[in-house]
Amino acid sequence: MKTDGYTLVRSISQRMQKPQAELTFVRQGWEFNHIFRCKSDEILELNMHTLIEELQEINKHLQQDILELKQKESSLEKSATLLRYILASTAHGMMAVSLEADIVSVNQQFIDMWRVPKSLKISRDSVQWRNFFGNPTKTAAVIT
Repeated sequence: MKTDGYTLVRSISQRMQKPQAELTFVRQGWEFNHIFRCKSDEILELNMHTLIEELQEINKHLQQDILELKQKESSLEKSATLLRYILASTAHGMMAVSLEADIVSVNQQFIDMWRVPKSLKISRDSVQWRNFFGNPTKTAAVIT
């Protein structure tokens, strides 16, 4: 039986009349089973050992997923740091833009070259940046 705990408990509580517990000796130890007789006279048996094993397996997979996500996050942070260092160290004005046209980073040379106001530099709002560069008087003032 593969299901999450909340759904399992809700499902059982809606369908059961009165639970019976059964303690049996299996393999090399004792197992605790719950036996429920549902309102439809269907018998539902839950083996606690099996449920615990399933939850442990799910937990193991979640821990692995968390580890992989942390490694990816670390790798992305290293890439972002490298990008910032490259942008800061170059003599040319540069702007890094994502595929979605969001501004990722701008170096100081770019800010100075285009005379970008501090309010715009702080905002990182790509619409405001496009409006700024779309203004022909700003562009002409920089080119001349």
